Parts: sequence; C-alpha cells; structure tokens
Amino acid sequence: MDREADVTVRVSEIDRLHSRLGRLEGMFPGYRTEIKGRAYARRGIPHCLIFDPDQAHCVTLWNPGPEGHLGRDTIPYGRPVVVETGIGKDALEMGALPVDPVARS
Repeated sequence: MDREADVTVRVSEIDRLHSRLGRLEGMFPGYRTEIKGRAYARRGIPHCLIFDPDQAHCVTLWNPGPEGHLGRDTIPYGRPVVVETGIGKDALEMGALPVDPVARS
C-alpha cells in the first residue's frame, strides 16, 4: 500500500473511532479524558487535546502507551495551549471557547 492510501485509511479509522466515542461523552463523568484518552492511546495517536466545556479546561495528552498516554497537562481556558509535534509547534488560544454555565455554577 502506498503512503497516501495508508494515511487515508488511518484518518478514516480515527474518524470512526472519534464518532463512536463522541456519542458517549455526555453520558458518563470522566469519560472525556479517561476512557477517550485510553482509546486514542491504544490506537497510537501521539498527541491528543480534549476540550472540556464542563470543566473549562483542556487536557493535553502525549506519549501513548497500552494503558493510556503517559504525559498529561491540564490547562484552564483563557491560557493558550502549545502543542509541539514532529511536524512543528502551534499555539491555540482558548479564551473564547464556550463554557457550560450550569457546570460552572
């Protein structure tokens, strides 16, 4: 299989995984960061950002292992998230992200 086809297959698999996991997000406390993070790590996804409007923070995960990502930071909304990967570095501003007002009260 050529490299372009391999990338297309992997993206498709990731999209299907994300769709299945996304349906359960609101149903279980802690699901967003714990279960979803472990599922992505088992698939070998090297960097993962999980934005949580209930907690008003972003969890960054890196260094995947069989039980989940070994690296983890929690960054509150309002501060930028800096992601460094093998293809470069990017900063994401989180000041304007939505926050669930019920969860914050």
